[in-house]
Amino acid sequence: HYMQISHVMRAQEWIPSTPLHVRMYHSFGWEAPVFCHLPMVNGSDGQKLSKRHGATNMNEFRSRGYLPQAIINYVAMLGCSYEEGRDLFPLEDLERLFKIEHLNKAGAVFDYKKLEWFNGQYIRLLSDEALLEKTLPFITGTGDALLPIHASDAFPAPHTGPEYSGISMKEDGSLIAANMNDAEIRAKLLSLMPLIKERLSYLTEAAEKVAFIFKPLPEISKEALIPKKLDECKTKEVLSGARDFIRELFLLDEAEQEQLPKSYAEKLGVKLGDFMMPLRIALTASKVSPPLVGSIIALGEKEALLRLEKSIALLSC
Repeated sequence: HYMQISHVMRAQEWIPSTPLHVRMYHSFGWEAPVFCHLPMVNGSDGQKLSKRHGATNMNEFRSRGYLPQAIINYVAMLGCSYEEGRDLFPLEDLERLFKIEHLNKAGAVFDYKKLEWFNGQYIRLLSDEALLEKTLPFITGTGDALLPIHASDAFPAPHTGPEYSGISMKEDGSLIAANMNDAEIRAKLLSLMPLIKERLSYLTEAAEKVAFIFKPLPEISKEALIPKKLDECKTKEVLSGARDFIRELFLLDEAEQEQLPKSYAEKLGVKLGDFMMPLRIALTASKVSPPLVGSIIALGEKEALLRLEKSIALLSC
């Protein structure tokens, strides 16, 4: 009353107590506020949301790499309608468009996959500089990456920190990685942001996605290099031809670079995937990485050729 609160919004469990609260207001001669009881937010099994469904407190959402904008947007839309056909709402729009009569009476289901989608959308709206700032704690294992986390088989702990990225941070905030100084590391990371941005659902995923630059590659087996439709001799021919591909790549502008893989695949008489796959594994030791052309540029010509030669040496023909 003295705080001049006009509307009380609370969970539906308070409905049985409401008559008592209204009577208390009247007993003091006060006008009762409007009481609005919100439906429960449940897990996918219809039960009240709890830790077994996933993260439920804000620190855990932070430690798992969710952006505040994504959480606000998603939670605001649970059990409430705004503009039809639209999903992303900045906070100012949520404030402007909210109306009590748009609240649903039925309980809402907290869908972690839908929240993941929102998080990915807001990640893609970040500038490269902002994305680097947001992902750096998870890349280096500092800040939000140190918050307690409730890990389970269904919701394992994310892979963050130097163990996964190859980059650590000193007390003064400078970065450490093999054979690079702070400025070089930050420049490399910034160049990787547009490459990984489209592939991130969580900020935590950045650590593993940048690791191919900063960590020594694990041992690559000969079998991993050979595509299903190629034999060992043809694979060696493809990787040998990739030497000129890498050298030429650094002589072209961005538009021309994107067309070069197709040109070399045709020249070598293989499908594009059979050219890209062994080259990707040779350079990153993984079938999944940021876009290959951008990854090669980020590695640099010298390092890319060095890694390529090591894989070529594995193949005999």
